[in-house]
Amino acid sequence: MSSPIQPKADHLAAALAPHLGSAPTRTLKGVAQSLRHLAKQLTNQQAKQEKAALKAALPTVKKQRDTMASELLTALHPHLGLGKAAGDEVPKKVARTVKKLAAQLLKQRAKLARQTAEAARKAARKAAKKTAAAKPAVKPVARPATTPASPRRAARPQHMTAARRPATAKVASTARAAEAPQVGIAK
Repeated sequence: MSSPIQPKADHLAAALAPHLGSAPTRTLKGVAQSLRHLAKQLTNQQAKQEKAALKAALPTVKKQRDTMASELLTALHPHLGLGKAAGDEVPKKVARTVKKLAAQLLKQRAKLARQTAEAARKAARKAAKKTAAAKPAVKPVARPATTPASPRRAARPQHMTAARRPATAKVASTARAAEAPQVGIAK
């Protein structure tokens, strides 16, 4: 069982102890299994809630665009010739254009952020290479000039085959074969 589930199951078992009647030394197998299942469900639910909270905390692209568009409209308000009265509204065409501008600005901002991050990574890699090159490397031990070079490996001796045997060996083997007693051969 995973570690976050067991403590919750133990806590639930302690909370249910008064409801189980006489204090059993061990909880029943079915009850323990249900408690573990409930603890697992609670753990999953808490993980979902944490994920949703993180997602809600991060503004979406649409929210960022709308926020920037409202800031731009606030900055452009005096130039649009509109008074500060509540009834004066920005024309739809202008609002659409400002939203497009806000989207383009956000896209450009993200691109610049990626470029600066990449430049920082490259600079860090370059600095790491320089520090690695600046460290004194272990110098190889130089061999004295008088030390002879390692001898070459001697050629492996090859097996003597019938084709490579010396002529004397061939003659000797055929002579022995001729002199050998031939058993069981009738003339």
